[in-house]
Amino acid sequence: MKLSKVPVKYPKIIALIWIAVFLLSIPAFLNYGHYVDYRNSNVSGSGTESGEAACIMENVSSLNESLTVVVTGNPFDNFTMATNVLAFQSKLSHSNLLNYSSSVSPFSQYAGYINRVYSSFTPLIKNNYNEINSTSQKLFLFPALFYKLWGQTGFSSSTIWTSELKAGFNGSIFEQNFSYYLNNSYNYNISPLSNILKAVNHSASSNSYFIQNPYTDYILKNENITNFQESIVLTETESFYLAGKGYSLTWEMIYSEVNFYNPGVGYVEHFDLLNSPYELISGLVSPNHKIFLITIGFNVKSGFEYKNGSSPSEVDYKSIVSISNEYFGSTASITGNGAISYQTSQLTSSSGAAFGLIFIFLIIAVFITLVSYRAAILSIFFVGIATLLGYTSIFITGFLIGHVDYVVTYTLTAVILGISTDYLVFMIARYRQELREGKDETTAMELAIERAGKSIVISGITVAATLGMFSLLPQFKSWGFVLMMSIIFTVLLMTTLLSSIMYVFRKNLIMKKGMVPYEKSYRENSLFYKTSNFSIKHKFLVALVIILLGVPAGYFFLNVPTTYNFETGLPSSISSVKAINSINSNFGASQIYPVIVIVPTSSFYVDGNLNKLGNTDLMHLTGTFLSTNGISEVIGPYSNGTAMVISSTNSQYIIDNGKYVYYTIFTSYDPYSTNAINLVQSLRDNRTLIVGGLTSTIIDEKNQNSVVYGELEILIVSAIFVILFISFRKLRYPIISLSGVFFSVSWSTFILWVISNFILHEALIYLIPIILFIILFSIGNDYTVFLISRIREESRNRSHDDGVKIGMVGSGKVVTSLGLILSISLGSLAFIPISFLEELGLSFVISLLIDTFIIRTFYFPSMLSIFERFFKVEKI
Repeated sequence: MKLSKVPVKYPKIIALIWIAVFLLSIPAFLNYGHYVDYRNSNVSGSGTESGEAACIMENVSSLNESLTVVVTGNPFDNFTMATNVLAFQSKLSHSNLLNYSSSVSPFSQYAGYINRVYSSFTPLIKNNYNEINSTSQKLFLFPALFYKLWGQTGFSSSTIWTSELKAGFNGSIFEQNFSYYLNNSYNYNISPLSNILKAVNHSASSNSYFIQNPYTDYILKNENITNFQESIVLTETESFYLAGKGYSLTWEMIYSEVNFYNPGVGYVEHFDLLNSPYELISGLVSPNHKIFLITIGFNVKSGFEYKNGSSPSEVDYKSIVSISNEYFGSTASITGNGAISYQTSQLTSSSGAAFGLIFIFLIIAVFITLVSYRAAILSIFFVGIATLLGYTSIFITGFLIGHVDYVVTYTLTAVILGISTDYLVFMIARYRQELREGKDETTAMELAIERAGKSIVISGITVAATLGMFSLLPQFKSWGFVLMMSIIFTVLLMTTLLSSIMYVFRKNLIMKKGMVPYEKSYRENSLFYKTSNFSIKHKFLVALVIILLGVPAGYFFLNVPTTYNFETGLPSSISSVKAINSINSNFGASQIYPVIVIVPTSSFYVDGNLNKLGNTDLMHLTGTFLSTNGISEVIGPYSNGTAMVISSTNSQYIIDNGKYVYYTIFTSYDPYSTNAINLVQSLRDNRTLIVGGLTSTIIDEKNQNSVVYGELEILIVSAIFVILFISFRKLRYPIISLSGVFFSVSWSTFILWVISNFILHEALIYLIPIILFIILFSIGNDYTVFLISRIREESRNRSHDDGVKIGMVGSGKVVTSLGLILSISLGSLAFIPISFLEELGLSFVISLLIDTFIIRTFYFPSMLSIFERFFKVEKI
């Protein structure tokens, strides 16, 4: 018994099997989200230069999961900012966030620096402060009290003595000299305060204690009887004194050491970032002082995931936003992989309504095409089951390889919507056509199941094998497994369960209006007959025009300018993306992604120190970096960021037990731009350097992709060629099919590039051409199978050209309907507000419309006729 008759003979058994499969799939469908990964990242292999740099730097600073808080405000002149920031950081550390490690702000950074660097001065500062305070008391305490009491009498000369007695005159030499000078040298032309200060200075200059006291002169110059008890004034005095001793300590630093248990925290809460070293906060405070950053670290490596597929930063994002709002309100926003992942998932999940509209369109399209409300209902039923099985594929893939890229979930939904509907329409349309041509129900059903079913199987094998090629790309590994499994499930579903249900409904499947017999001349009057006749009649002209347009488009496809910046594909409306844009505009485009240059030190590093030659080489290298066009800042040996510093401390840049010296270089260019790539490539050309960072990673990815993508494209074309050749035993069919799809993909890429750059004002993301190539080559050749199968049938009993025209009439309308259905379903991706998916959706719509109305309608008939003319073969 033929396998095609199994669904007809055992419909109940098949239904029971699929019910069991459906029930088993529900738990997987409910839990597939645990394996969906919403992160966007660029990766390169460990064997690349950027990968080697990342491995070396990992020993210096672990690349842990992190978030960045972007705060709007000048951290240098806001006296409440430091308090709020430190309170925010304290709240984070006491909030029981999962895997939270620490946070760094310019204030905590500076506070830690103060405590670390100035802790050795604490005894010196406190001892001198106490001495200055004691000396100030001895100098000004009695005169100050006297001044107050004397003022109560109106500063009368007759009350000087009585006021001195009330002030506690003790008859000491200092106080005797003070009283004598005030009584005998009183100057009525100046204020009482000035007279008292003169008396103090005279008494001190004639007193051996104060003459020998090293602080006296500094106190008399900086203090008076009205302020000598103020800590600020005392610390200013100490600052002057210590400066004379060779210590460069500001009064603010001394004040903090004296008055606060934690001097660093006390300093920044009272004086913000005053006198902070540039290199200490340059990466946290923008050069224009408009924004500053707070980084939040987690104690797990970047890329770590919980069992449900989420990262610590993603899980904690919402709680951190709540704490941020408490302290900063709307002046702060948070970015980082976790923030972007969380907001992207929220945004895309809210875009599911787009697919709901597609379902409505599918119902209408199926109803119009098949003239059957039952078929329309069945389309929803089968699309639903196929989608369920598709998301089960996500669960299985995630279970096997650990995660699934979130983009594939939307691509999967669109592909399943189109493919499952296409297969259903193709199968039922064949059954309806056979009935309208006068076949009885049994014969029509057998022909539909056998012939259309065979085409679906061949098509499914082609599509599944081609989409499975995605798994050969590291960043698309999950795509290949998910899409391949989904197509296999869909083919099995359509060739078994659909066939059984069609047999159960039989003639009742189609409405009476859809069963009207064809007129005798319906073929000749068909639009597809006329277009095929035109294409065959003018075959050389049609083929020449399409080829002449296709060749330059193909060249453009192979050389299309694209961007590796996935962030350009994220909606600018979400706060995490706004935060990135704010960082880029205030710090410079390379702030988040600097260039890392690593210098092996084997030739000039001896016994833990750089030798003379090594220092000379590094000085020369630093000078070269600083003078290179496009480099705006260099953090490393002998550099303060923008200029050479001979006395720079270099030990902090020597890493891995002296094996390497590293530089952090900031450029004036966007790290994804051509200028940045050219600059980094020039650094990489120096083979004594190891260059890392995002731009270096992009260079390595481009180099890898130019090889991998080329090999993948050849492999896909070869696989489809072999499948089509084995299926139809003719070389002409795979040649015509593959060349036609390539033309449609090439034209689509050019049109999409024009739309993206000049209408949407977005660069074309580098993944679009290869995704378009893989999916369109699989689905485009899918329609080839439908057309060729029918043309071969019709060519058995008539001339080849007539067979082409009649075959196009038999399948042209259906294939056109299928192309429109698939273009709308895949085009639904354009409704998701992420530019990558928008570009993908647009590319599918453009390509499928070109493929449906130009390639299939005109190119196919003309090329089939040309091949038949020049390569005569026996009819099958």
